[in-house]
Amino acid sequence: MKQMRFIGITGGVGAGKSAVLGILKEREDDIGVQADVLAKQLMKARAGDPEEDARDGDALERILDRHSVHQKLVDAFAEERIFDGEGKLDVLRMSRLIFSDETRRRQANGIIHPAVKRAVLDYVAVIREEGRHAFFFLEAALLLEEHYDEICDEIWYIYASEPTRRKRLAESRGYSDEKIEAIFSSQLSEEVFSDKCNRVIQNDGSIEDTRRQIENIIKSY
Repeated sequence: MKQMRFIGITGGVGAGKSAVLGILKEREDDIGVQADVLAKQLMKARAGDPEEDARDGDALERILDRHSVHQKLVDAFAEERIFDGEGKLDVLRMSRLIFSDETRRRQANGIIHPAVKRAVLDYVAVIREEGRHAFFFLEAALLLEEHYDEICDEIWYIYASEPTRRKRLAESRGYSDEKIEAIFSSQLSEEVFSDKCNRVIQNDGSIEDTRRQIENIIKSY
C-alpha cells in the first residue's frame, strides 16, 4: 500500500495552475482535481454524469451526490431563477448576481465552499484508503483563503511574474487592463503565498522547464 501525499496547488490568476495540474495528472500515480470543477459539479442536479475530473469516477460520483448543494441553491436563490426548468445552472446569471451583490455572493460562497471542502476531504480519504496512488493534488485559487493549508500535507505555489500573468490573461481570456487590475488587487500578495507555501514552481518559462521542476520535486520524495 502506497503512502499518499495530499498536496494543494495555488497561485495568482494567470500563473498557470491548471497547466501544472495537467502535467501532474499525466502520471499514473497521481489523482488531480480542481476545486472550481468540483464546485460546478456540486451545483448541478445530479444525473449520474459528472464531468471527468479524476480516474476513480464512481467514488467521486458518490461523493458528489452526498454533498450536492443544488437544492440549497435552488431554495436560497429562488427569486433570482439561476436554474432553468430542468435544473440546469445559468452560469451567466449566477456570475452577474454574485459579482453585483456582495450579500448574495457571501451567501452563495457560504453554501458552496464548505461543501467543496467536505467533498475533497471525503475523496482524499477514499483514495488514501485504497492505497493505490502516491499523490492527490488539489488545485484552487482560494486554497489559502479557505484554509486548505491546515489539511494538506504540503502546498505548492505556482509563480509567474505579474507581466507574464497580465499577458496571459489578456491573450487567453481577453481580459481588459481594468479587469486584470481588479482581480490582482483582490488576491493575496506574493509574500503571503511564499510564506504559506512549502514549495515554489517557477512558471514564467517554457512548459518543458516547468515539467523539469515538477519531476525534480517528485524525485525528492
